[in-house]
Amino acid sequence: MMTFLTSKIALLQVSLLAVVFLFSACTTDEAPPKPLVVSYDHPIAASGRTTTYLDGNLYPFMDNFNYGEYVEGDELDEEYGYYRQLGYHSYFEIDLNAADSNYISFVVLDSDVHAGDIFPLRDSAYRGMAGMNYEFNKTFTTSLKQHVISGAIQFTKVDIPNKQISGIYSCTIQNVSDHIEHTLEGSFTDVFYIHGDHTAEVATAEVAGTNWQSEFQKDKFFSAFGNTSGQGAKKDHFAVIIHTDEDSQEDYESISFYLQNPIKPGTYDLEPGCAVYTKSSFDKTKSIYVVDAADTNQVLLPNAVTVTMFDTVSRRIAGTFDFTIEDNSSRSPLVIHNGKFLDLTFW
Repeated sequence: MMTFLTSKIALLQVSLLAVVFLFSACTTDEAPPKPLVVSYDHPIAASGRTTTYLDGNLYPFMDNFNYGEYVEGDELDEEYGYYRQLGYHSYFEIDLNAADSNYISFVVLDSDVHAGDIFPLRDSAYRGMAGMNYEFNKTFTTSLKQHVISGAIQFTKVDIPNKQISGIYSCTIQNVSDHIEHTLEGSFTDVFYIHGDHTAEVATAEVAGTNWQSEFQKDKFFSAFGNTSGQGAKKDHFAVIIHTDEDSQEDYESISFYLQNPIKPGTYDLEPGCAVYTKSSFDKTKSIYVVDAADTNQVLLPNAVTVTMFDTVSRRIAGTFDFTIEDNSSRSPLVIHNGKFLDLTFW
């Protein structure tokens, strides 16, 4: 397809060359390029929320979990090394309704997004334009059934200190099969925004045991997340899961603790069986991770976790933890000290 289009463009360039030459000889006036604007004429989403209009009608997404991030440098290598290999230096993404199976997302490469910035929309992200991905249902989904043929996204607010981003977008999407066109528009307001992985969705702790050294160390941050239904282990609890980087060539460690629902800011005891440390390795013959070590509290751990922030709109939780696990393992007592978790997203 690209070869066909390229040849067509080359032929047009040759056939129109004389016309362009004669026209340029007659006049030097050129119309200035039209500024890129986003045509959006619908109500703006409430704070922390998003609205979506398909062909002028409000689309009923079942969820409203919204999230944005920007990474560069070493963080880009760690999180999205594929783009660094392609020669890009930064990665921006915003996901709307991301907890649902239906979603809309935008990716901008090599640009630190600022308030007022406008980017043309395309099916894929390239320098100077935003890639758009979406899935509404089996018949309305990215590039398989439709293509973005025009449109733009504008970022109206980028508040890095308060981790918020807002914007509007509008585009025309064409069906591949019958070429019917659809209008897709939307807004997002004060969506949770991470400007660098070191500022959110991470946790740190000092972990020490008997004759043993942990990778968890003071001021060394690792990935973490929350789960309102206990991550499958304790469905009536809220789970916080912290883990070192998983690598098929190395071991990895995790710290998990489970708080009694409902959650609100305050101090929590950890009930017996609700504080867990594990160390795992990758079994290459079975292609699975195997738990090599596990420590679980056998008694109540009073005042073990303090929740300092719990936001049900943007789905973020933050806090601190400090406790000691004593059991019959060779590492006991296992001291987990100076723990903190920053702006973890949860679902």
